Amino acid sequence: MKRVDVDKDIIDEIDSEERKEKTKALIKKILWIVIPILLFALIAFVSLRYIGNYGIVVKERAIYSNKINDDLHGLKIVHFSDIYYSEYTEMKQIDKLVNRINYTNPDIVIFTGDLISKNYILSHDEEENLVNKLSSINASIGKIAIKGEIDEGSFDSIMDESGFEIYDENEVNRIFVKNSYFNIANFDENMSQDFGDDEILNIVLTHNPDSIDTILDKSSPDIILAGHTLNGQVRLPLIGGLFRNSKYMDDYYEMGKTKVLICGGTGNKKLNIRLFNNPSINFIRLRKEAK
Repeated sequence: MKRVDVDKDIIDEIDSEERKEKTKALIKKILWIVIPILLFALIAFVSLRYIGNYGIVVKERAIYSNKINDDLHGLKIVHFSDIYYSEYTEMKQIDKLVNRINYTNPDIVIFTGDLISKNYILSHDEEENLVNKLSSINASIGKIAIKGEIDEGSFDSIMDESGFEIYDENEVNRIFVKNSYFNIANFDENMSQDFGDDEILNIVLTHNPDSIDTILDKSSPDIILAGHTLNGQVRLPLIGGLFRNSKYMDDYYEMGKTKVLICGGTGNKKLNIRLFNNPSINFIRLRKEAK
């Protein structure tokens, strides 16, 4: 073999090794980029789908008012909303909801709408199980429900069989406690009446918090309880609720003398995900103001 041929073979071998090294270096660079992306995607998926949906947070808040006397002092109200029962709903999540509510030993339990996901049809067994679960919620004074915008079909029968009193729009009722009473009403943007007595503690239930402005224009309730927003479902630092469907996306506001509590709900709309916003219920204690 000629020397020039030997040199060419050596050069080809060196070039081949260099190409292999360059290929290895390129693969390493790609892996350094791809692996973190895949890990981030996996962590994001687990956080959105599982960690964000894990458990049910009980948000406790004491509300003070000079309208709360000795009879009403210490009264406990649990407010829950937006179950969005669907094919993604696990019955153990409903069990957790019932257990969380009953653990607070409430006097009054209030549901502010959206029981079943839109277009989802409950089977007979699902409806029976749901009634059994909701029936096991205990409240010493009573259980109250209002409708959300998607509550049709079997909503009335389910809530009625579960022991909830359904308030119609513009319905106002007195809740008697010992020798005293307070008012609970179901108002929305079409409200046609007021409480008529500002000396009594007045609580408004409304599904969509966008009704709040109209309600406050026409009345001056002490407490408003709402749902609908899921507090944004996915919440990001400095941004707040990502899936915005109302001007009121946070869980608490003070508007003059009115305290507004918006329940984060226990279900999900469309996408079965949550982040930095676990399913939650509100637990309210009424307190008389210290003299």
